[in-house]
Amino acid sequence: MPIKIIPKIGLIDLVKLICAVIIIYLWLALKVSDVWENVLDLFQQDYLIDDEHSAYYDYDLESHNIGDSSKLSDFDSFCDDNKKICNKLDFKASYTQVKKSEYLSGSIHAIWWINNYSILWKSIFDSFNLLVLQIEKATKRAWTRWNSVFVNTNNIIYDWEFVQLLVHEFGHIVDLYSINWASKKKDKNFTEFNRIIFAIDDPSIWFYKLSWNWEKIRKANANSKDFCSGYGMYNPFEDFAECHNLYLNHNAVFRLFARSNTVLKQKYNFMASLYKGKYFNKWAKLFYVSKEKWIDWRPWDTTRSYN
Repeated sequence: MPIKIIPKIGLIDLVKLICAVIIIYLWLALKVSDVWENVLDLFQQDYLIDDEHSAYYDYDLESHNIGDSSKLSDFDSFCDDNKKICNKLDFKASYTQVKKSEYLSGSIHAIWWINNYSILWKSIFDSFNLLVLQIEKATKRAWTRWNSVFVNTNNIIYDWEFVQLLVHEFGHIVDLYSINWASKKKDKNFTEFNRIIFAIDDPSIWFYKLSWNWEKIRKANANSKDFCSGYGMYNPFEDFAECHNLYLNHNAVFRLFARSNTVLKQKYNFMASLYKGKYFNKWAKLFYVSKEKWIDWRPWDTTRSYN
């Protein structure tokens, strides 16, 4: 039987080993700290300097122009050409070929654009499971549960609302699943359905803390002018999603708000940093409010102009 020889570890060797572990730990801690500082610097760049900032991509939200109108009536062919997104669409109701194609078209524009023009830690395609389209009597038009997005299409009044709802809901996906960070230590003040998932160095935490002490308590000095919408005051996650849509689909409105409000300026620059200064539209659909009321006014819901 072979004899197992266990090497002896002297006191000096043990001290050297402990010192090496400490050095590696400190190096990693400093490395993460440096990167985190760089991340904070990134999200605090001033994108409001250039008044002539133009829309990177003007998307016609009302017509859902997909280039070839013949594809609207041939959903299967359209789906074959866009399998990566189509495979994540789950139609829970009977829709016409044209309507299914319109929903696929809107989904392509929103999801593809977010995935390709944002600085996501994790691909949007890898961050969500399904986009569920259904017709139910629920009062909500759309919602996100875990990493699936649900749209209740019978509660959508205008066609252009669909893409804006997607941009809002995918704001939740971006927030919860696509941007995160390295620390194993978790922040207990902000959770996902009571699950403690946010690292203390998650960029979203920085965004939340602009207006929130924890997920159910706003800062004592926070007021309605610090938010992108009335609905965004509900919790920090809706705050993020509403600013996400306001930035991408109503950029000129967001810029106007941000110029007169320090907190919204920081929220604007956060979203602008996330998308490298690019966005969908200056005015996806004008909000109906007189110009003299713009500075103090906020929409209740950024995904519809009939607030």
